Amino acid sequence: MTWSIFWPGFRAAWFRGASIGLLIAVLWTWWLCVTILATLVWQHWWPPLVTYLSWGGVITAALAAAGWESFRPAHHQEDDAMDLLVAAQDEYLRGNWFEAEALALRLLHRCSDDIPAGLLLVGVLRATGRLEAAQRRLDQLQLYDAAGEWWFEIRQEAARIERAREVAAAPEDGQAESADSST
Repeated sequence: MTWSIFWPGFRAAWFRGASIGLLIAVLWTWWLCVTILATLVWQHWWPPLVTYLSWGGVITAALAAAGWESFRPAHHQEDDAMDLLVAAQDEYLRGNWFEAEALALRLLHRCSDDIPAGLLLVGVLRATGRLEAAQRRLDQLQLYDAAGEWWFEIRQEAARIERAREVAAAPEDGQAESADSST
C-alpha cells in the first residue's frame, strides 16, 4: 500500500488522468496548507475550535480517500482487463480466433475506447477474412483521442487489411484469365 491513497484525488489524477481528481487534490492540498499555517504560523487567524475542526476535516478526508481507493472496484477491474488482454493475445497467437474475438469483445464491452483490444479485434477479423468489418472497426478506432498514440500500429493494420484484400482479389483475377484462355 502506498501513501498516495491518503491524498484525496491524487491517484485519480495521476494514474487515471481524471481532471476532477486533479481539482480535488489541489483543493485538499490547499486546505491542508492553510490549516498548517493557521496552526503553526498565524495562530490568530482562526479561533482554536475552527482550527480543530479544520484538522478533523483534513484527516477525515484523507482517511475517506484511503478507504475509497482501497475498496474501489475499478482498481481490480484494471488488473482483470490486463489479464483478459493477455489471454486474448495468447488465443490470437495460437490461432484460436473465436476465443480471441470473444475476449476482445469482452474488453471492448467494458471500455469501448480500449485501443489495444480494438486492434486485437481488428486482427482477428482480418485473419478470419472479414475484411470489411475489420476496416469499419479500424475506422472507428481512429476516431478516439487515444488513437494518436497508436497511429503506427493502426497504419500497419490498415496496410495488412489492404494486402489481404489484394490477395483475396488475386485468385479471382487469375481464375478469370484462365477461363478466358480456355475459350
